[in-house]
Amino acid sequence: MSQAFRNFGSRAKRFSATLVSALYPPLCLACGEELSEDGFCARCWSETQFILGTVCDSCGTPLLGEKLKEAIHCDSCLKQPAEWQRGRAAALYDGGAAKVIMSLKYSDRWDLAGPLADYMITAGRDVLVADIVVPVPLHWRRLISRKYNQAALLSGKISQRESLLHIPDLLVRKKRTVVQKGMDRDTRFENQTEAIGINRKYEDLIAGKRILLVDDVMTTGATLSACALALKNAGSGDVNILVFARVAKPL
Repeated sequence: MSQAFRNFGSRAKRFSATLVSALYPPLCLACGEELSEDGFCARCWSETQFILGTVCDSCGTPLLGEKLKEAIHCDSCLKQPAEWQRGRAAALYDGGAAKVIMSLKYSDRWDLAGPLADYMITAGRDVLVADIVVPVPLHWRRLISRKYNQAALLSGKISQRESLLHIPDLLVRKKRTVVQKGMDRDTRFENQTEAIGINRKYEDLIAGKRILLVDDVMTTGATLSACALALKNAGSGDVNILVFARVAKPL
């Protein structure tokens, strides 16, 4: 290939990028305000509580005190250990993080999956030791009505960026559970009892494999626990979890 042709190709790519930016300027992930670069606007950024510093190694909730080399756990996870091994979240489910999740979930904003996955990868570097990436599943009836599984959009982007095997239909919902908004912790766990299973065509594939389980939001961890338990009962290796946002636990 001649140098002149390569130079032409480079100029064409720059022109295309400039044209796309002019026609489709970056917008705030949370509110849609026009920006000079991808991300959150100043107001939504100030409202978004990204999780930094010391966290519970199991559920990713922020903890007081300096970050230590050894793993530490919150009181809740010490009292009732999770079904998974390690977990991380990028932000607290409030403000800007809540806005962007609602847009991803209910407003067909598929374009948000990539930027949110990048935040998750940054926050979850410690748990990205996996052979397979798996999203929390939707029941098929809910999937038809919503048209897509937001957790699968996120897990797909994460697996693509990290060059990991992605199996979006490895887990299945065996029954359609009641929407959990407003339920207390015990009711949420009861609601998820025997709700999750393994897709039979993958039963032999996951034996001993390390799994990264992905969802958009964690509240009590009931759904993630049901998924992790199904994976472990099917013979998987360690299961880690990664979510974009988690509801804050009381200190």
